[in-house]
Amino acid sequence: MRVSALVQATAGLALLALSACQDPSTVGLGLIDDDASNPNVRVLAATSVDTVGFDLVTSGLADLATPTQARVLVGSVLDALYGDATATAYVDAIAPTLPSGFGDRPVTRVTLELRRDYVYGDTTTALPVELRQVTATWSPTGLPADTTLATGELLTTTTMTASDTLAVFTLPATWVAANDSLFTSTAFASSFEGFELRTPTVPGAGAVVGFNVAAASGSVLRVATARDTVSFRLSEVFSRVTRGAAGLAPMGRRLLRAGVGEGLRFVFDYTGVLQLPLAQAVFRLPIDRTLAGPTGAFVRPLASEVALFVRPRTGDPLFVTTVRTVGTGDARTVSNSSLTSLVQSLLLDAASYRDFQVRFPTTPVSLDVLPLVIDGATPATQPRLSLTVVGQPT
Repeated sequence: MRVSALVQATAGLALLALSACQDPSTVGLGLIDDDASNPNVRVLAATSVDTVGFDLVTSGLADLATPTQARVLVGSVLDALYGDATATAYVDAIAPTLPSGFGDRPVTRVTLELRRDYVYGDTTTALPVELRQVTATWSPTGLPADTTLATGELLTTTTMTASDTLAVFTLPATWVAANDSLFTSTAFASSFEGFELRTPTVPGAGAVVGFNVAAASGSVLRVATARDTVSFRLSEVFSRVTRGAAGLAPMGRRLLRAGVGEGLRFVFDYTGVLQLPLAQAVFRLPIDRTLAGPTGAFVRPLASEVALFVRPRTGDPLFVTTVRTVGTGDARTVSNSSLTSLVQSLLLDAASYRDFQVRFPTTPVSLDVLPLVIDGATPATQPRLSLTVVGQPT
C-alpha cells in the first residue's frame, strides 16, 4: 500500500481511539516534551544514521514566481571543520514599464545594487567582488549547483566587508555607452543575460556573503538618464557553490552544511509499538550548538529549519513537514498532523517505507550548518521519534 493511501486510510483511527480510550488533554503537546516522565510516550531512537546525497538546485526566480530563489551567494571561505566553500552568483533582470521619452535620452549611469542579508565566515574580511557580463543563454530552472556560465571580461570590482548591508557596482562609462540602446529595447529579455559576481582568492579565512534578491528587498539594476532613473527588478538568479573536503567530525557528531546537496537518512524500528493508535509524533534531532554560531569574528549560521521527507519503497522521497531549531534544545517538528498521520500508517504497515530524510531548504540558498549528536548515551539524546500512544504494545 502506498504511503499516501495509508495516511488517508488511517488518519481517523488515532482520533477515534483517543476519544474512546482517554481524554486527549492528557496526551500530546502538553506532555510530549518530557519523554522520560510521560507514560504515554514511546521513544524510538534511530537504529542507523547515514549521509545521503540529492540533486540540489540553487537557481530560481527572484520575483516571487516559481521556482523561487530569494538569495545568491558570493565569496570564498576556509573552514577546516565543515570544509572550504566557494560561491559565484549570477543575476539577470527584467525590464519595467519605461517612462515616456526614456528612450529618447542617452543612458548616463548603470548600477547594480545588492542588499546583503547573510554571511558565513570571517565578518571582518575585506571581500573584493568582481562583476562580469554573462554571455551565454541560460535558464533558472533546474540548474545543478556546480554549473558554470560563460562570461566576458572584468567590468568592475567592489570591495565590501561582510558587515556591509549594501554593495553597489557602478558599470564603466564605456560599457554604459556601448549598451545604451539595450535598456530601451523591446528585446531586452533575450539580449541581456545578466551579470556574474565572483571573488578572487583573499587572504585569511575569508567569507561567503548572501544577497537578498527578492522583489521587495531593494536589490535592483538602476538605469539613469539625465531626467529619469528606472529600476530593473532582478529575475533569474543562480548560485554556483562548491565545497572542499570536510574535516573529521568530533566523536559522536555528524556535521551537515547546506548548499552542497547533502542530507541525512534515519531508520527506526517500530517493533514495540506496531498497531498502537497514535496521538502525536514528534521528530527530534539533538544539536551540538558548540559547533555552530560565532567563534570570535568567524560565524557559522545554525540552520533555523530543515525539511523532513519520508522515502517510500517505490518512488521519490515525499515532503512531510519542517524540523525547526527551537530555543536552546533539540531541533524538532512542531505539532503537525501530517507527521502524526504518516507515522500512524507506518505502525500499521512498517514495510511501506524505507527511511526518513532531512534536507536543507532550497531557498534561500545558504551555507547554514546543522551539527547533530547521533550516538548519545541514551535514546533521549539521539535522533529519535517521540510517539504519544494510546494503549500498550501487544
